[in-house]
Amino acid sequence: MSLPKKFIYLDEIDLSIKQNLRYACGENFLGYKVIGYKANRVILTNEAAKALSSAQQDFIKDGYSIVVYDAYRPQKTVDYFTIWSRDISDQKSKERY
Repeated sequence: MSLPKKFIYLDEIDLSIKQNLRYACGENFLGYKVIGYKANRVILTNEAAKALSSAQQDFIKDGYSIVVYDAYRPQKTVDYFTIWSRDISDQKSKERY
């Protein structure tokens, strides 16, 4: 997939950072995979990805790792959240979140 200018996949910068995009699976406030997510791959600006990678090196020294749960998302995903927010009948995950 072609990314917007100045954006990159985090795993192209640092494979050691854990990626757990909650909207790419059912573990989120909707309770199901969200439209627009095709893979569990974090997209960030080049600058943000490099800064996270730098911080990751400090965490790894102490036996820890950064985990990214959310990042850049497509506009169609944001649009879907707006539609979902108007559906008061959808209570699947509201108690938990």
